[in-house]
This record gives sequence, structure tokens and C-alpha cells, in this order.
Amino acid sequence: MITVGCGSTRFVVCIGNIAIKVARVKFIYWTLRFLHFRKHGGVMNKMSTMNTAHHFSVLRHLFAGVTANLEEVRFYREHPHLPLAPTILSLGLINIQVRGRSLKMADLSACPFRKLAKDHKHLRPIDLNKVENFGRLGNGQIVLLDYGNRELNLLLSEVATDLQVVYNF
Repeated sequence: MITVGCGSTRFVVCIGNIAIKVARVKFIYWTLRFLHFRKHGGVMNKMSTMNTAHHFSVLRHLFAGVTANLEEVRFYREHPHLPLAPTILSLGLINIQVRGRSLKMADLSACPFRKLAKDHKHLRPIDLNKVENFGRLGNGQIVLLDYGNRELNLLLSEVATDLQVVYNF
């Protein structure tokens, strides 16, 4: 069975035990913005008011899905002992991961990293408070499916370090 979903930065196609995450490159969004400013005679004015940091943020927004895919593969390689959906292959535009089965809302309390969601409310709550970001692998382990957010991964890295010290991996 094939299922297709859409997030804010990526499309997800699930086939069997595999999840394929395809980056959404936001060419249409930025083309429409360009045309809007062109129509209203503000392209050069808008460009002249943008500094280098703003140009970088435009590129980051345009390629946010690619960034998320690369972040997931980097983080999984650095922390394979954490409860994360394994990333099998990444080509930047496409990530291939092991698919986790959907959980019910009642399972959310058993999800890994739940204590972090309570202790760090300043983080985007969607990453650790939504049941759809977790799944159950074939061996029964509950894992985080969506970990393409750099801020979240910095926090998870601290947890990984604590786990290595406590459990001496």
C-alpha cells in the first residue's frame, strides 16, 4: 500500500516498510513573491533593502526540505543509538528511511524524548508533542520519525551525551 503525506518542508511517500521524504523546493512561492514586487515596481527597491543575512534566509526557506533531509542523515549517523527512524540513504532532495507504523494518541506518553517536550517549552512544540512525529518499528521500538530540525537536534545531542555517560555506550 502506498500513502502520501505533505509537511511544511517535505512530501512523504510511504511504500511498504520504507518512507521516502522528498524535499519541497519552494520555487513557486518565491517566484510569486518576485512577480508581486515586480508588478508593484518594488523589485530593485526590495533587493536594495535586503542585507546578506536576509538573502541567506531566503535561500534557507527555499531549500528548507533539502536542509531537513541533510540534517536527518547527519544526526542519525552521529547518534545511531538514539530512538530515531533509521535513515538508509540521503541524496539531499530525497531521504529514504525505515517507516514506522502509526501510533495512537494514547501511545504519546510512551514516546521517547517526552520529558524534553515538557522541560523545553521554548522549542517548537510540534516536533515532540505530535503523535504523527513518532512511529513504531517492526521490533516494537517507538522512534522519532521527523528529526530534520537543527535546534531540536542540538537538544537531542545533549540527551545523547547524557545517555552515553549514564549507560556507557
